[in-house]
Amino acid sequence: MDYAKFHYPLSSLEAMVELFLRFQHQDGEINDWISPDYRWGKNTVSSDQESSLVLAAYSVAKKNPRWLCKTLRGRRIIDRLALALRWLWDNRRSRSFGLIWSGFKADWGDVSLEHPADPVHYREGDLRVVGIYTQAKFYQALKAFLEMKKKCPPQVSFPAEAISRRVKENSLKYLYLKDKGYFLIHRVLGHPEYLSIERNILATGGNAEAILAGFLTPQQGIRFFRILEKRLKEFSLRSPGFTLLPPYPPGFFKFHLMKPWHYQNGGDWDWIGGRVIRAMIRLGLKKEARLGLEYLAKRSLRDMCIYEWRDKEGRGRGAMFYTGAAGQLGKALVSLYRSDLTGSVKFVRIRRKNKE
Repeated sequence: MDYAKFHYPLSSLEAMVELFLRFQHQDGEINDWISPDYRWGKNTVSSDQESSLVLAAYSVAKKNPRWLCKTLRGRRIIDRLALALRWLWDNRRSRSFGLIWSGFKADWGDVSLEHPADPVHYREGDLRVVGIYTQAKFYQALKAFLEMKKKCPPQVSFPAEAISRRVKENSLKYLYLKDKGYFLIHRVLGHPEYLSIERNILATGGNAEAILAGFLTPQQGIRFFRILEKRLKEFSLRSPGFTLLPPYPPGFFKFHLMKPWHYQNGGDWDWIGGRVIRAMIRLGLKKEARLGLEYLAKRSLRDMCIYEWRDKEGRGRGAMFYTGAAGQLGKALVSLYRSDLTGSVKFVRIRRKNKE
């Protein structure tokens, strides 16, 4: 959404967010997708749809704060966003960890460990996890909501500030591995035996989002990227978008695409690489960020498309024009450009002179 604002009228983007809010469930839950003929559904193994929509709304509201007070189906937009976050906290909170749970999936993905024929839907009794990607996105959504409520105070009660503090504290307490220097991909509720294998898996997407959320100090964040650099060299990889280092072993996931270095089990995703690059920029690692972005951009220009994902050999897979990846790469490009501008003494002097 942040990058789409450079290419589409704001009214079109407002309408996109409104569409999901018009289809919002009475209890606040948000759908995963809506088709052109108004069918809808949700990949219930994931728990980040509500957070993602709040962040999309925040992107729109930065340009037009008054939009938050618009009424849709009897409720203002700000109140519908509060309901969405409240549904997530009330219905997908692990009482033992004080964090949001999801089905057992690979970091940010939506493919369950357990069901080969229909892996995107959670079933009662399936394994539950509390993962770093889900917590980082929820925390970012809470902080965005706190900013939006300054522009349009909600009528729906939701203690976002207290919950955000709790989510950050518990993420660091239960998911950060001090000895490893990165966040655990997730903890499996009631099954500590999975910890031995997952301690050694570096999840790039979840850790990048945790850095963007502000979970780590700059020193901890830089340490993470040094570890990431070492892991990439260990596996003879160049792209910052490889999602799991190393991936889960063969046969771990029942879905056929989830073999090692494929799809969401360690595949190379620009959709993740863009986040990694933005996290680098956040920490001031602009040289590394520029090299990573140039690598991703050059191969997309070579192929004249942005693939959904690539395998370990660099072959394009999935959708040939993946808009999610385009948005993340575009956002990384803008972030790098802005960091160059704000880091320029000449630019700072011009800003002061013109009082802009």
